[in-house]
Amino acid sequence: MIVFEGKRYRGVTLRGGAFVFRYTDAGGREHRHKYQTLDDALVQYHEKKARAKRGQKMPPPGVLRRNRVTISEILRDALAYSKERKRSYQTDMPRLELLDNLLGKNLAESLTPKEIESTLNRLAEDERWAASTFNHYRSLISLA
Repeated sequence: MIVFEGKRYRGVTLRGGAFVFRYTDAGGREHRHKYQTLDDALVQYHEKKARAKRGQKMPPPGVLRRNRVTISEILRDALAYSKERKRSYQTDMPRLELLDNLLGKNLAESLTPKEIESTLNRLAEDERWAASTFNHYRSLISLA
């Protein structure tokens, strides 16, 4: 937090000679923007505050967005890892297939641990899993 002329500016810090303006949007994503001068960072700070009061969103940064990854792609990578390095590959295949059918279409960045846990809980109740089976699925999804 920067203190300038007696005022505190939350989310503006000095790191490595550059001023960093950090904020979290309504979706929970953290955004960081670097500025060379404190004045530039404070202009963005005040603009963000004013937009928030009006209910507007910040304009997207001028950088390219990364590709969006689905859970299915992550599970495929986990299966390849399992094939190369784990003895339990044969039992991992059907488990990963089931997880892919349940969660595969979701974007990885939008899926929360709470949603994963509730999906596993619902499936465990429907299938009447033993506690160890539930733990196998949970450890497998954490591998991914």
